[in-house]
Amino acid sequence: MSCLPTPEARHAKEVNQQIQRDLKKHKKDLKNTKKLLLLGTGESGKTTFIKQMRILHGKPYSQAELDNFRTLVYRNIYIAVQILIDAMDRLSIQYEEAPVEAETNRILEIDYENLPDQLPPADYSYINKFWKDKGVKQCFEKRNKFQISDSAEYFLDALDRVKEDDYNPTREDIVRVRLKTVGVHEYNFNIHGQNFLMVDVGGQRGERRKWISSFENVQSVIFLTAISEYDQVLAETEEDDNRLLESLQLFETIIRYPWFKNAAIVVFFNKFDLFEKKILTSNLEEYFPYEGPRADVEEAKNYIEQMFSEVYGGRGEKLSTHFTCATDTDAMGKIFEAVKSYILSQNIKEIAGGNFS
Repeated sequence: MSCLPTPEARHAKEVNQQIQRDLKKHKKDLKNTKKLLLLGTGESGKTTFIKQMRILHGKPYSQAELDNFRTLVYRNIYIAVQILIDAMDRLSIQYEEAPVEAETNRILEIDYENLPDQLPPADYSYINKFWKDKGVKQCFEKRNKFQISDSAEYFLDALDRVKEDDYNPTREDIVRVRLKTVGVHEYNFNIHGQNFLMVDVGGQRGERRKWISSFENVQSVIFLTAISEYDQVLAETEEDDNRLLESLQLFETIIRYPWFKNAAIVVFFNKFDLFEKKILTSNLEEYFPYEGPRADVEEAKNYIEQMFSEVYGGRGEKLSTHFTCATDTDAMGKIFEAVKSYILSQNIKEIAGGNFS
């Protein structure tokens, strides 16, 4: 009787050995992967940052994905117009030429789940005339009194381009298009040989209870705050809660979590390009106890940075901060290189100190 293993047994052994090799590789990859958690309030730019990382370090978008982005662009346009219609009424601003009520009602009743592949001519005509109206422009200038996407102006100005039959979203369109993040989403990137697992979570108040599932084994928290929102209010509450103050309070809560005791904390003061323009006409002292000179970008940004640094001060080290424009691909690439070096250096310190296994 032969003692040689049967073909089935040899195959089973080979499969088992392959499984063991795969498990070993997976464990090694996990050990060498840095987990970055992106946190912040809604509209702070977390998902935009992820899109920039994919453009810089991930695979190109497929045509199916571009088609989906095109639909999202149309969705962003319709939402912006609906918000402005409502704001015109709430702020009692008169149209230069009042739109036809039936057409307005049709725009207000658009079904976001069944948007057309192209922008219908009738909708283009309405939106084009609406956006050029002087009363609407006046309303848009008062946008700190209501919440509207920072990309609204960009897409409404691009109406003639995006209505074309052969329209394909550009890289900037992809970065600027807005879709509320719901739940927790993970993305893997290999950046110059270093594996990163980036976790993006919804920033609205109702989404934050889901965050805790992502808190374990985090090497770094990148907290994004929209610095330009110092004079804006939350859309999520009926109270006039200041959006920057909400972000500061959330940051204070996060850094106290025990999960992040050894994590490298980085703050992105995002939408700095918008802040530089806004601070020239919207006074910071009307919203915060700021006593510096008016219309001074440096003094105002330093004051806001100091607010976050003081909250962070209890950790016994200087807070790592960057002033960013998440829609600027090249700038974000350079900033993340600096952040990557900081995260890796902090990780080495923790390993040397025996705080990581």
